[in-house]
Amino acid sequence: MQIVLLMDSKKVFITFAVVCITAPVFGVLVGGYLIQKLGGYTDNRALDACFYISILAALSGIFLPLIDFIPLFVLLIWLLLFFGGSIVPGLTGILISSVPNKTKEVANSITHLCYNLLGYLPSPVLYGLICKYTGGAESRFGLAFILCWSVFGVGFLHLARMQRKKLINNSIPLFDLDDSSPSLENNRRKTINANALGALYGRLSSRPNAE
Repeated sequence: MQIVLLMDSKKVFITFAVVCITAPVFGVLVGGYLIQKLGGYTDNRALDACFYISILAALSGIFLPLIDFIPLFVLLIWLLLFFGGSIVPGLTGILISSVPNKTKEVANSITHLCYNLLGYLPSPVLYGLICKYTGGAESRFGLAFILCWSVFGVGFLHLARMQRKKLINNSIPLFDLDDSSPSLENNRRKTINANALGALYGRLSSRPNAE
């Protein structure tokens, strides 16, 4: 922002601090509240909500390298971090509920390892390399590359939704109860949720037991 947008250094530091503190925090709070209102992260709509929020996050960042108007640039960064934070509660819950109880801690640890190893660690290196060979400090190609990478996240969430839909369409009733019985509907819903969420991360969670 100092070199490309010619923004005063003091304003850059203040703006950076305000945006990086408020946007993710409000995003996590709003995202958690939204998922809760939808019925929790085990509800089928939770994955859909995360998918649509990811689209908003991608759209907020994909045009940033083309913008020179500072207020709009700051607003889009805020929205990018806000929507990005909003996805965290839902996807974290989906991950934890998709694996058996004995592997929840391991799954959570592997997730954070992937965050750091495949996301946070290479991003500054790739940004610097791309800028080095495309114009130096004033190049915007590094920022464009990093922000456009979010398209892959949207794509993978779309694949997860397709897989879940396939599992739901092919689901087989597991309990031989009367069709009007609420237990049958509840058990069907639990089974569909468990299988769909488990397939999202390659593991099937335990099926609910009939009472």
